[in-house]
Amino acid sequence: MIPNRLFSGKHFHTKVFILLIFALGGFASTLQAQAPRKLGYQGVARDASGAPVVNTGINVRLTFHDLDPAGTVLYSEEWPVLTNAFGLFNLQIGGPGPFFTSGLFSNIDWKTGDKYLQVEIDFRDGNGYFEMGTTQLISVPFAMYAAQAPPSGVASGDLSGAYPNPTVSKIQGRDVQDLSPLNDQILKWNIFNSRWELGYDLVRLPFNGEGSMNGNLFDLHNTNVSTFAKTIYALRGTSPTGLALPGNIGVHGDNEGAGAGVAGTSNAGYGVYGITSGSSVAGVFGKANSPGGYGVKGQVSNTGSGVYGLSDGPFSRGGYFEATDATNTYPALEASNNGSGPALRVSNNNTASTIPAISVFNDSKAGGMFINNNNPNSTLPALDVYNVGTGVGVFSRTQVGRAGFFEVLGVNSVSEAVKATTVGDGPAAAFISQKSTNHDPVVNVEHGGGGKGIDINLTSPANNSAGLNVHSAGQRGITVDAAGTTGIYSIAFASQAIGVEGRSGLNSQFGIGVKGVSNSSYHGGVTGVNSNTNGYGVHGYATGELGSGIFGEGGADNSNGFAGRFVTSNNDANLPTVWIQNYSLGQGLNIINYNTASTEDGINMSYSGTGNFLVFRNGGNKVRINNAGKGFFNGGTQTGGADLAEAFDVEGSADGYEPGDVLVISIAEDRTVTRSASAYSPLVAGVYATRPGVLLTEASIDADLSDKVPMGVTGVIPTKVCLEGGPIRRGDLLVTASLPGMAMKADPDKVKPGQVIGKALENFDSDHTGKIRVLVGIR
Repeated sequence: MIPNRLFSGKHFHTKVFILLIFALGGFASTLQAQAPRKLGYQGVARDASGAPVVNTGINVRLTFHDLDPAGTVLYSEEWPVLTNAFGLFNLQIGGPGPFFTSGLFSNIDWKTGDKYLQVEIDFRDGNGYFEMGTTQLISVPFAMYAAQAPPSGVASGDLSGAYPNPTVSKIQGRDVQDLSPLNDQILKWNIFNSRWELGYDLVRLPFNGEGSMNGNLFDLHNTNVSTFAKTIYALRGTSPTGLALPGNIGVHGDNEGAGAGVAGTSNAGYGVYGITSGSSVAGVFGKANSPGGYGVKGQVSNTGSGVYGLSDGPFSRGGYFEATDATNTYPALEASNNGSGPALRVSNNNTASTIPAISVFNDSKAGGMFINNNNPNSTLPALDVYNVGTGVGVFSRTQVGRAGFFEVLGVNSVSEAVKATTVGDGPAAAFISQKSTNHDPVVNVEHGGGGKGIDINLTSPANNSAGLNVHSAGQRGITVDAAGTTGIYSIAFASQAIGVEGRSGLNSQFGIGVKGVSNSSYHGGVTGVNSNTNGYGVHGYATGELGSGIFGEGGADNSNGFAGRFVTSNNDANLPTVWIQNYSLGQGLNIINYNTASTEDGINMSYSGTGNFLVFRNGGNKVRINNAGKGFFNGGTQTGGADLAEAFDVEGSADGYEPGDVLVISIAEDRTVTRSASAYSPLVAGVYATRPGVLLTEASIDADLSDKVPMGVTGVIPTKVCLEGGPIRRGDLLVTASLPGMAMKADPDKVKPGQVIGKALENFDSDHTGKIRVLVGIR
């Protein structure tokens, strides 16, 4: 049975739905588009008398069976549908919208076997689905059958004939000779006949040929890449030299006489030209097997170069020298000059390059570079670096050891181990530590004598800069650890001079001007004492736009301390512990807790005296809270809610109630309410308040009210309503309805005292239940 559709007392009884089905021939997609296939489906729902069932929600289950009505289920889907004013509904099988599917509609093989469609209806009355019959699909959906059919028809493009057995008649749109091939024949392009034709490619020895083409006239490929494979081997004479060669050789020339194994000559280009794309191999390789010989030797008697190496690739070298014997103590490259020029000159002519002209990589235990100036009369530097750019003159880097070490070995020397001078505007020296987790000093000074660790001397009387200027982005600018009594001792001689001044905020908004740290339980990290009658022990002032004269922070370093603490230790004192004076246009006191997870009070004040707990004044007292917790407000009160409510116990669990429920007095329990369940109830007491402005309770202000509901008794409250008494208009009197927790329009002729909930502030005319705002006032 279908539930009541109208509250006028009419009921709608239905035992069986008669469903008229129309299978549409069209589909929701075309074969060419290859979109998801969908089958249009339309039906009209009628009751037992044949009348259309209009504007009603039902569930439809459609199941496809294979071969017979009870055969294998190929696909099934369930739809929620709503009939229109004529009882008509539409859906697309295989499309979006069903709330349940089993299988894939696109996997049904329409071209083999019979298919059956089973239809079932759920009236949503709790009795599940009813069988409405199974029908054979006589006409197979042609678009789905066509999607599974093989290709057919006349072939086109490079193919001729018809499917399924076309013939290749062209390649890339060009004709192919129609002959049967013979042994060893290949298909070649005949430029004169403008078609592909059969022919032979033969190479015989002795070979002597001539040709002209823009490409390789003679091309050999050896696809064997084993160790001793060669593409070309040429021997002059009858006996090979027997000299060992590395494997994988493209061209091998072998000469048993005094001539060259491979020789090349050229009037303008290269005599011999070798190219390699492999690593650790050479385009041209030379090897000397005799002592004192040369693998590769170049000689020049004019202004040229004996050996010239050229690199024109992004990752290649112009020359490479390597000594592979671990016992060899000779250099891999040695340059000697008996003239007046340098023995070795390295030039980097790329003005845009950022790579050094010389790079030294060393895996040994010795230094990467050793310079020894053996002339004792030399007054010039052992290493002289001159840089005209903005880069550094000497740049040294190391992984573990020191990047630089300077030592004066002479015991009587008075020279500095390191001296830096500049004639420019920059500093003479700069020391930088880039590792954020490094806790060692950037500069470490050790002195075993009786002098100063660092002596800074500013020689210009007109200099107003500091002798020592420290910029710290971290916590400390200067730390002094003294074994004596004073860490920092400072004297200023001017009349209004400052002994110690710490300043922060010039370049960072979180720095600290002066910080003192103490482990004492009785004294602060910074202690200020003023013996004057009206003076300040600590005086903080701010000159910035948003600065603070005094800032206290608690919880630093995961501690649990106070941000500020003020104590008046004299029991006879009668002045405030904290005195705040404000002459600005801003607030006198602003307290903000940004921790959204905090469950503590925003302000917690404890008072043991007999006076008022809290007083706010503007001229006279405006707000006062006495020590009993009673509040007094001269100007009245205003809340953000919309009604007056009181916390009441309910029958059952409070979780079963919700805002808008109409509540009546319980006849089973004292001081308890329950959800209304009858029309024109004289026990109506109020409405479950959505957002009460004032909530009254007999319990303490700290009591748990989770087992109670806030029942609004007066004010504007969103209230659940229905059309049991007819459409509701603004100003209509409302009473309880027969539906639980609902209100309805009252018949003025039936209303008795104590039955009216209030007056409607909104219109309501819907087939379903809803909520409207009601001016609640029980009468």
